[in-house]
Amino acid sequence: MSGKTQRAALSAGALAVIIAAAVAVTLLKDRCSSGGVECRPAGTSVQCRISLMTASDKPIRVCWEMKVTCRNGSSLNVPRCAVMRRSAPEKTVTVPLVTVPGPAPCDEARAVDVTNVTEKPLTL
Repeated sequence: MSGKTQRAALSAGALAVIIAAAVAVTLLKDRCSSGGVECRPAGTSVQCRISLMTASDKPIRVCWEMKVTCRNGSSLNVPRCAVMRRSAPEKTVTVPLVTVPGPAPCDEARAVDVTNVTEKPLTL
């Protein structure tokens, strides 16, 4: 293969990777996961699926923060926690946005960004 042909093949391969990444971002733009928490918009609420990442016989408190972007342009910062157990390592939590205080009410969740996921043993 000549140098020119090799450069063309590498350029085509790089372009294919960039296109695949752009498609993945587009398909997943309204979903965000971090660690063991994946959240998605669900109308006037947000649904989060929590998966326990720590192997422990004791209950674990999983906490996370969400930035919810709404259709009307408002955004909410929403901290949440859930208690998880090894016997039930996955659960779904629905967060109604009408219960979240903010500068403006959220009419409909459009995007969710999950950050600061932590897992700590539950202290009783």
